[in-house]
Parts: sequence; C-alpha cells; structure tokens
Amino acid sequence: MTVSSGNAGVQQASVQRSLASQTLFDTQAAAQIVQFGGGGSLGTLSLLRRTVDASIGRNLSALRTMLTVCNGGAEITSTFVGTTETQIHEQTFYDSGCTLLFQDIHLDVVASGTSGTLSGSETQYTRAGSVFAYDTITGSLNGVGTPLVQVNVQVADAASSTSPLRAVAGLSCNIGLIAQACGSGAVEHLAALSEDFGATLNANVSVLPVPGTASATVANFSGNGASYKGTLNALTLSEGPFPGWSVSGGMLADSVTLSGGLTFSGGGIVTGGSLIIVDAAADATVNVVAGGSPLTISGVIKQTDNGQTMATFTVDANGNGTITYSNGTTALIIAWQIIG
Repeated sequence: MTVSSGNAGVQQASVQRSLASQTLFDTQAAAQIVQFGGGGSLGTLSLLRRTVDASIGRNLSALRTMLTVCNGGAEITSTFVGTTETQIHEQTFYDSGCTLLFQDIHLDVVASGTSGTLSGSETQYTRAGSVFAYDTITGSLNGVGTPLVQVNVQVADAASSTSPLRAVAGLSCNIGLIAQACGSGAVEHLAALSEDFGATLNANVSVLPVPGTASATVANFSGNGASYKGTLNALTLSEGPFPGWSVSGGMLADSVTLSGGLTFSGGGIVTGGSLIIVDAAADATVNVVAGGSPLTISGVIKQTDNGQTMATFTVDANGNGTITYSNGTTALIIAWQIIG
C-alpha cells in the first residue's frame, strides 16, 4: 500500500492497529449484545435469557418448553436445584444440525423476587474440536416479567481453563421488547507486546427475526465507542452509569461512531452483515463485511477524505487472521487480539 500525502492520523500504523482492534472489539460486543439481549428474537442465547427469566420466576411449564433437542443450531436444558436455584446447560453449534460444537455454557441461576444472579462458564471450540477460549461468567437480571429488563454480565477470558487471564469484559443492557440500549467494555492484556488495550461501546440496538427463517436474527446497531492503550496490566475496566462501562489507567487511542447490521444463526454465531466505524479525528473509516461459509470477517481501513486504503484485516469465526498495514508490514490476529 502507498501512503497518501497529508498528515491524517490514519496514515500511522499505530492508529490503524487501534482502529482494527476497536473494530474487532465492536464485532464481539455486537455478538454479546445479541446473545444476552436479543429482545423479540428466537436466537439461541435469547432463549437462554428467557430460560433465566423462567428460572427466576420458577415457571416450570415455561422451562419445559425450552429447547432440549437441537433446534436452529442450539440445545438448552434447565434443572431445578432447591427452591430458588436453577442450573442451565446450553450448547450452540456451527451447524444447524447440532453436530459441530461451538460453545458449551453452564450457568447457575439463583432467583430473588423479579431478579436473579447468574454464574458459570463458557468454553468455545474451533471447528476442529480444540478449545480456543474459556470464559468465567457472572451477572444479574432485574425486572424479570416487566416490559424493561436490565442485564449485567461480566466475563473473564482465558485460552483454556488452566491458562492465565488474557482479557476481562463487561456488558449491560436495558432490554425492551424489540430494542435495547447497551454498553460494553473490555481490557486485553497483551503480554507478548508488554501492553494493554481497552475499548468501550455504547449502542442502541434493534433485534428482530429474519423473515423466512426459523431462528436467525438480524441486529441493527448505532452508537459510539473509544479505545485505550496502556502498559501491561495498567488498564482497568469498571462499570459507569448504567449501562455504560469505562476504561482507566491509560491513554485514549481513538473515538469512533458505529452503525450497521449483522445477522446471527440460531446458535448465536455471526453469519453475515456489515458495520461502518468512523474516527473523524483520524480521518478514518473502517468498512467491515461478514459472510461466507465458513465465516470470514474482513475490514478495510481507509482515509476518509480521499478513499485511499490504509490497512486491511481478515479473521475467521474464532477471531484468528492477519492484518496488513500501510507500511507493508503484517501481524497475526489471535483470538481477536492483534499481536504486532
């Protein structure tokens, strides 16, 4: 790639890296919003939330209607333990026939009135069957059975159950019947680079079934976000005014706006769509397109004023791929983190 004339921030490889990292975070955050929000949809993890709702309400008949056999790439079972506790086991799959496991989720829900707490773990698998992520999950639901539900989820991410922590993330949503207002944040610890990367996103979201399908959903997003840099283990993530999250301990790297829409399978996996991320201060626009089978997510970072391509990146459904900067160098992307 040839760097254009001018002094736009996007011409710097470090800015291109921050924008690509922000975009990868936004893509993950969008998926999490659909997974734990999903109002009005039949998406698998929307059914998980409905299962949690039913668990808090101790609604046995509702629980019996949950998916205990494969449907749209998901299976969910719930078991009562005592008078206020319910154990949920959810499996989502790369395929609609539930033969190629993607996520294995175990949650324990404890109810109190119209609220409840949840804790558990999520293991994610590659198409080859190897573990690539292990997440510890805690969270809460409030307002169950009302028109507006509040969800708060915290995630600690590692490569496996015995690996060191590599990231923390949080998600909070005000969930209506078909629309959500959500905030998300994350801090990644990049030991190989001796630095931290952090990001936040605030978005208004509408999630609806895809016409003509049994369980697919489409989610439309609009919002804003920011990314941060710091020395290794310097950044911290904390809850802001609900539903926002904040990152402290480092320097602001970029501020962006986001718009677009993504489609999801019944198993909660991105299947297609596009996003546009704009950093006006850096004169940058990132166009993201998801699609194909197996899935690829591709991004093109351009200088906004002249349309010239500055950097490109591509990852698979597990967040593995490469990025090419305007100076001709490349770097690996491993589990959604840019290593170089």
